[in-house]
Amino acid sequence: MSNFPPTPEALLDRARAGEPAAIEALIELHQPDIRRFAFKVCRTPEDAEDAVQHTLYVVLTKIGGFRKAAKFTSWLFTVVKNECLRLLRRRPTESLDEGTIARTQTAPNEILDQRQIAASVAAAIAGLDPEQRWVFVMREVEQLSAIEVAAALHLSIPAVKSRLHRAREQMRVTLAPLARQFNIPVS
Repeated sequence: MSNFPPTPEALLDRARAGEPAAIEALIELHQPDIRRFAFKVCRTPEDAEDAVQHTLYVVLTKIGGFRKAAKFTSWLFTVVKNECLRLLRRRPTESLDEGTIARTQTAPNEILDQRQIAASVAAAIAGLDPEQRWVFVMREVEQLSAIEVAAALHLSIPAVKSRLHRAREQMRVTLAPLARQFNIPVS
């Protein structure tokens, strides 16, 4: 036996065969990415945690039937995205709490610190249409390629590029007052 850790493909094969240690190793390998993605895409931290738990449950219960031809990580992101969408539909009238919005608004003479800028950006991302938000987060935050985003969201590459363009434009418009106020260059 080799001293090298198994490749993700080998882990997947063993997990599909029902080996508990391989399933645990796969979850451990991918959980940070799943968690980070859920916190960027879901509307609330509670929804993100629910989406992560749901995704881990789906992995545990459906790994045996997973089609090896598809990319495993794309499948994981798709499960997270679908769960975030389901949770968003469950509470369509909810939005950011007033405390979050109040923290993102500042008096004209007040200097924004990094947390306030981050809160403004997070609020702008949360305000995007969900289809645009997923593409924006996957490309701009998670740094996935257009091909990976297209596979995860079951879109064509032109559709990914179009949604990304619209999301960037909306972000530019939403954050323009902040950029002007603090002389932040907008590309």
